[in-house]
Amino acid sequence: MDAWKILFYKNVATDRLVRMFLDFEEQLESSLPELDKVLKQYYDMLAEMASAFSEIRAPGGKLWKKYLIGKLLTDENYFSLQAEKRDLDEMAPGIVRMARQDLNQIQELAGWRWADAYRLLSEKFGITAEALPSWEDFGSREEFGSREELGLSRADFGPRLEADPPAAPGDAFRESEEREIRDIYELLESGKLWGDCLEELAAYYRKRGVGVFGQYRAFRWVSRRHGNGRLEGVGNLDAVCFKELYEYKEEQARVIQNTRQFVMGFPANNVLLYGDRGTGKSSTVKALVHQFGSAGLRLVEMQKQDIRDFPALIGQLSNRALKFIIYLDDLAFVGQEDQYRELKAVLEGGLSAMPANVLIYATSNRRHLVQERFQDKDITGVLAESEDVRFMDTLQEKLSLADRFGMTVTFIAPDQKRYLAIVRQLAESRGIQLPEEELGRRALNWEIRQNVRSPRTARQFIDALEGELALERV
Repeated sequence: MDAWKILFYKNVATDRLVRMFLDFEEQLESSLPELDKVLKQYYDMLAEMASAFSEIRAPGGKLWKKYLIGKLLTDENYFSLQAEKRDLDEMAPGIVRMARQDLNQIQELAGWRWADAYRLLSEKFGITAEALPSWEDFGSREEFGSREELGLSRADFGPRLEADPPAAPGDAFRESEEREIRDIYELLESGKLWGDCLEELAAYYRKRGVGVFGQYRAFRWVSRRHGNGRLEGVGNLDAVCFKELYEYKEEQARVIQNTRQFVMGFPANNVLLYGDRGTGKSSTVKALVHQFGSAGLRLVEMQKQDIRDFPALIGQLSNRALKFIIYLDDLAFVGQEDQYRELKAVLEGGLSAMPANVLIYATSNRRHLVQERFQDKDITGVLAESEDVRFMDTLQEKLSLADRFGMTVTFIAPDQKRYLAIVRQLAESRGIQLPEEELGRRALNWEIRQNVRSPRTARQFIDALEGELALERV
């Protein structure tokens, strides 16, 4: 492959493993290859492949090809960024033509067979495949040719990469994710020229995003002491979905409706989810990415102390075609903390307005977000001791932060009837079969011991009960 001919997908051509492969191929096919250098390249590449192939999500097949397909699907370049924002027929014909050429070049690399490497090693150095660690241990028989081609005596070609476990029933997000990935992998493995698959690849970019936003649905903002922070993808995303959040359907419906408007490009509000602890505020926000992730929604969690980084974060999100919710969990300000002023400035809109593809969702146990003290209520005493001439203005400034959220959704701790209803639904979903009276009695005893009644308490009770019943069956 002539890597220098690649224009847009330079990141694929300069990938560490691809460069190792190209150097190995060049040395092996040279007229005077050096045995020590060839073997060192071989072993270095084998170690790199062992690490890289372990991360491939797509099942079975030719792993070297799948590795390169994975790089294509997540590469952030001029073409893929354009495809994220607009249809292929809206791009300049020259861009489309050069992208097709890039894909065909990379396909040539993907079609290389390791049987050819073993043949050259045997011809030039008399080294057989049996004398080396086996590439075939990472992939399938089709990847490396037949046993006869490789000169192997073993009948077993080692383990194949198996498919991820099937999606759990009702987990539409996971099922959609796997289906989209399988479809594009199968297309690029079908034997068609990759350049002829550009329309489907561009549609994949448009739907899922590219770069890190195509790899993950949720992120954390990691602040740095000096300079701007960075986005860190969340690989093991909490799988909570609305189907598993019992009761509170009216509260959830308001949040879902607002988010649906946002994802569809219609006006929507920043949202404050306020209420008692353990009532599902955070779970409601996290469930949104499973509900709308395939429609282009991404969730970015930010800590209160990093609010000063808002301009840097928004700068990374504003020019993307995707929609982003910046998620502030358990938000509250106490004492002399003044980050609330920075948050107010963002919510109100300073000189630079919030981009249309970004909203802020916050959860809090405090209705007004800023701590109030009893002495604040004693106006006479406070005014006498305070150095703040306009003390009431300062107090109102603190209390008005919550008003800057266009929508406030309140989650109240359940009464006993609602709490037991949550317990029954959780038990049914887990297949726990106990008489209703006994289940209720146990749930109420658990609540008394925990000293709080909430959906979280109900879930913790069911977790403990499920484990207890499982132990009894052992």
